[in-house]
Amino acid sequence: MEGHDQFVWDGDDVEEVIELDDGLEQSEELTDEMEDLTVDDNEMEKGGGAAGTDDAVTVFSEHTKSVFSVSLDPVTASVAASGGEDDRAFVWSIDDGRPLFEMTGHKDSVTCTTFSHDGKLVATGDMSGVVKVWRLLDGKEVWTFECGDLEWLCWHFRTHVLFAGTTAGELWMWKVPDGDCKMFQSYGVATTCGKILPDGKQVAAGYADGSVKVWNLKSAAATVHISGRDGHQDGVTCIDCSEDGSLLLTGSSDGLAKLISTSGKVVANFTREASYDPTNDNPDGIASSDKPVSVEAVAFCHSLRLAAVGYLDGRLTIWDVASQRVRQCCEHKSGIVRLQWHSLQPLVYACSLDGVVCLWDGRTGQLHTQWRGHSDQVLDMAVSKDGDVVVTGSDDCTARVFKHRQSFLD
Repeated sequence: MEGHDQFVWDGDDVEEVIELDDGLEQSEELTDEMEDLTVDDNEMEKGGGAAGTDDAVTVFSEHTKSVFSVSLDPVTASVAASGGEDDRAFVWSIDDGRPLFEMTGHKDSVTCTTFSHDGKLVATGDMSGVVKVWRLLDGKEVWTFECGDLEWLCWHFRTHVLFAGTTAGELWMWKVPDGDCKMFQSYGVATTCGKILPDGKQVAAGYADGSVKVWNLKSAAATVHISGRDGHQDGVTCIDCSEDGSLLLTGSSDGLAKLISTSGKVVANFTREASYDPTNDNPDGIASSDKPVSVEAVAFCHSLRLAAVGYLDGRLTIWDVASQRVRQCCEHKSGIVRLQWHSLQPLVYACSLDGVVCLWDGRTGQLHTQWRGHSDQVLDMAVSKDGDVVVTGSDDCTARVFKHRQSFLD
């Protein structure tokens, strides 16, 4: 790329970067806090509120156009990053919405913001493919690259290695801030989403033609390629991996979510029709159609063998992974944009195009609470590891902070 030195790692270099640390802390065990999270009808009313209610504890209003991307510092959850249609990106305090620094230099909509695993670096990416990395400590830009029109951006979960997918189909991997890079060859189709597998040595990617690939980071070879009749019949919109690394869950605008083993076998197809409820097939505000309803978000639960699938018509389906049967079906009044499970509890956060964020119990289908405040569509959401902080970005040009227990106050 012009203005940048491109380096290709040899096997030893890559192995050094992706080597896992045996001394990493073990994940926390599941705790029993469900009773504390249950609210009665009166408390629910406080949380959701009537039209015009704002449950946000902080509102960030520096953007002048739609906020496309938000993320949270994974270590302290005290600062957030946001990027928008105004070509601007900020790091700001969730306590008072005060900008800590602006991440300048983008010349197109900033669609990606993401913190490194240790919270020391934050990366931004815009639609034109300009990717920048900033040091959180002092707001200094430490690295930049241009990779072509950007589709997604994410960090490796244990090291300062950054990944990106482009509309031209390349999948990039960079060592930051050294700048060493590796490109996984395109076959002419946009890579629309990606996920680092739990072993830290592979990345799964979804493509605009409905195919799914698993790439080996060291060899840059595709070890799994799902396509044709086995693949989706339209573009892959979202992807997740089970905690043990054995299964992928993909969603597509063809209306299907696919459960795929990381060895390359399609295990099951999750359909919206499987959750058909003849007594409530068309809740208020959800239009019926003969066309497939796009799957916009998928996620595996961390504490139970459950998976969530969110649809553009507002349906949220909770599947039992072992039996591959529907466990619960929840309804939003507008399309679901993002999903995220609580890290310790079978609770799933979902944000939708009606501007509302909901918290559901994946075991019972009960709506625990909801947060209002946005006057337009929610476009992105980030949740802290402990589940106490939710940050959202919206078409209303604001980012908002909601606290889990905000609905219990007063």
